[in-house]
Amino acid sequence: MDTSNPAVYVNGGLLRMYVGRRVRAVIQAIQPDAGGVTGKSTDDHQLVVKDTQNYNQFCQLANGEFKHLFI
Repeated sequence: MDTSNPAVYVNGGLLRMYVGRRVRAVIQAIQPDAGGVTGKSTDDHQLVVKDTQNYNQFCQLANGEFKHLFI
């Protein structure tokens, strides 16, 4: 795991400060979309998340044969 450039924790209002960077956010999933999800951030901003295939692959690894690498 590369710890030299960690993802910043953000809410919906802070996203504009980190355009083009990797971030972490908590959202309430409202509706699945083709290739993504529409959700609400902790500060009530509506967000659309795309490129969820990468996260899906990560989840499969984290819960599969490499589970021991993820605490």
